[in-house]
Amino acid sequence: RAGGFASADVVVEPWVLLDVGGNPRDAVRVSYRVLPSPRIDRLDLVGVRGAARKRVEKAIDLERGAAFYASSEAINAERRVRQSLNAGGWPEAKVRVLTVDEGEGRLRVRVQVDQGQPLEISEVRIGGDDVISKRKIRRWSRKLGLAKGRRLDASAQKDVKDKLLEELSYRGWEDSRVNLVRVDDDAGVQVNMLIAAGPRLRLARSGRGLPNLRSLREVLGLRHSGAPTERALEDAAGRVEDWMADRGFRDAKITIDSTQVK
Repeated sequence: RAGGFASADVVVEPWVLLDVGGNPRDAVRVSYRVLPSPRIDRLDLVGVRGAARKRVEKAIDLERGAAFYASSEAINAERRVRQSLNAGGWPEAKVRVLTVDEGEGRLRVRVQVDQGQPLEISEVRIGGDDVISKRKIRRWSRKLGLAKGRRLDASAQKDVKDKLLEELSYRGWEDSRVNLVRVDDDAGVQVNMLIAAGPRLRLARSGRGLPNLRSLREVLGLRHSGAPTERALEDAAGRVEDWMADRGFRDAKITIDSTQVK
């Protein structure tokens, strides 16, 4: 199969050859019989549209012209599609991959999907440390697809979590944690968003040519896991000096002090 054939048989038969003098000699005849792999000539997706169809197209991982052995690959294809639809908010989806032999090694593959009822979000609750306004968090979440009445999509949950961690980091909470907990109820599923901000690292700067606070935080590379060590501060100062040297401030000297505040 690795060479693009469904099977390859070697047939060895007794044979007779004549030598240069015309005398018969015992020999063997070796024949190779190969059967090309069945290949997808047409791929039909039935029963899906919109966001669900995009998920199926990506998860099915089949394309026209590809070799396909239904006996071993159809089950795996069905599993991939079901898992993707479940992650996208269709936990009751049913999938069947069927094939029709159209002759000459050509297959028509039909992916039949029954999406079932989508799992809708009944409520989004925000708890934990109140360091960013709930109004902002709800606005970001709604824009990324996590809101009451929306389908529960794993991708949207990841996007919201990443967005919150990014915003918390920008505001100085470098070691923050965000957990999204699912609670099933009669109306669908409730999403509880729990924020643990942890200690905050605040930056203050003075001097000419320094980057803005967002860029400075990236250049410093400091994380708040307790008070920064003297070595960490020296390394951070060196990175800022390198950053400034690249922009023409070759004699810049950077000093960083750390003070613990409440």
